[in-house]
Amino acid sequence: MYRIHKLFDSKIDNKGFSFIELLIVIAILAVISGIAIPQVNGVIVNSKKNTDLMNATTIATAVTRAIIDQKIVIPQQSGGIVFKELGEIESEEKQSFEGVEVTIQNLVEMGYLSTVPKVKYIEGEFKVKVDKNGKTTVLIETSTNNYIVYPEMDEFYAQ
Repeated sequence: MYRIHKLFDSKIDNKGFSFIELLIVIAILAVISGIAIPQVNGVIVNSKKNTDLMNATTIATAVTRAIIDQKIVIPQQSGGIVFKELGEIESEEKQSFEGVEVTIQNLVEMGYLSTVPKVKYIEGEFKVKVDKNGKTTVLIETSTNNYIVYPEMDEFYAQ
């Protein structure tokens, strides 16, 4: 009998994992992924918000540089702005011109930005407003709302 028992023992290889051990490992991995996935998602959302904030700062800096270089003139009486290098506006029309909103495309064409930045966090596009004192405000315009992201961000972006 001993010889038969030894014969069967030699054929059973105990080097692998049992089914219970594999189930325990899978359960542990499920718990870890249940904790890690929301954390990774939060990091991705925060990185998109930070990208939008940095792009807004870059846009505001480009507008400030254009004002300093006198490529943008801010008329004190109208509150609007005028681009000095607008080819389609004649010089006599510039004096009565109420001003134009600073567009990101204008900044690209004048060489202050290399490309038009895209909004990452929500569906929308960057808009720039300059008041008569030269204060630059960058906001994100969506189909339903406008969110200020520079100089101070709205609560929506601060969350």
